[in-house]
Amino acid sequence: MSLADRYAMRAAIARVRTADRLSPPGELVAKQAREACRAIGSRSVVYALVDPRSDEVRYIGGTGDGESRARAHVYGLGRAKRATASWLRDLWLWDRLVPRFAVLGSPWTLEREQHWIEVYRSVGAPLLNRAPALRRRPS
Repeated sequence: MSLADRYAMRAAIARVRTADRLSPPGELVAKQAREACRAIGSRSVVYALVDPRSDEVRYIGGTGDGESRARAHVYGLGRAKRATASWLRDLWLWDRLVPRFAVLGSPWTLEREQHWIEVYRSVGAPLLNRAPALRRRPS
């Protein structure tokens, strides 16, 4: 993407921002997660982090507390070197955007999380997940 294209994209994104743009990024994502979890009546969820620029699912995770986990994704950026952290940093630093938090299922189980990872990988989603969910310890 050329520099001119990047500036054009930033200008277009800036036009559609809401008053929430002055809130800390972790709180913006946590607010989305809180509302999504309330809508389904459960804090235990399998979720996707969606790139607001392209509408692509970039990360799939699972947690017993969607709001806290969403906040942790963003506030852990300074220490993390993984691809997910790099993507989240770029969203915020370059475009002042946060990912959309989308609930894929409830309640969360490792098997259900792995199912969604496999579904999205099978259709070519550019997931940033490092390891299969079944190999990780729950957080």
